[in-house]
Amino acid sequence: MMTADANADRTLTSVCEPLIKAAGKPCKWEWDDYSSAVLTVLGKTDLEPVRALLGRAFVLRFDAVSIGGAPPAIGALAKRTGGLRKGQELFASGAGPGTVVYATWWPWGDLQHVSVRVSSTAVGGTDRDAEGLVALLRRSFGL
Repeated sequence: MMTADANADRTLTSVCEPLIKAAGKPCKWEWDDYSSAVLTVLGKTDLEPVRALLGRAFVLRFDAVSIGGAPPAIGALAKRTGGLRKGQELFASGAGPGTVVYATWWPWGDLQHVSVRVSSTAVGGTDRDAEGLVALLRRSFGL
């Protein structure tokens, strides 16, 4: 029988592996303490390739219009990350219960850059579960 930690590890690995492999070409991942997420800032030439990569890595994708029809756990996640405005997107590995890996796509006002943050949450889990996921996420990205 697989443990919760093993399930979390498998979920993070399957979703994040393509993102990790993209490190340095064009994604240079760093840790963002404020949002407890890995972060990369993309320039205009890298936007579409990375957006396509996110679309392949995550099974769910929502924008400011479609988030209203999202599963409750994803709607709550969107609110927790600041909500979705025009041009912003939320990608997710699923809707729980269990480990949900997600990415936020936040365009800058200059229309030349986008911040992408990748994190995870324990839907239906405890604060201790969430802390363990943060450590696992950092380890997965080598941060």
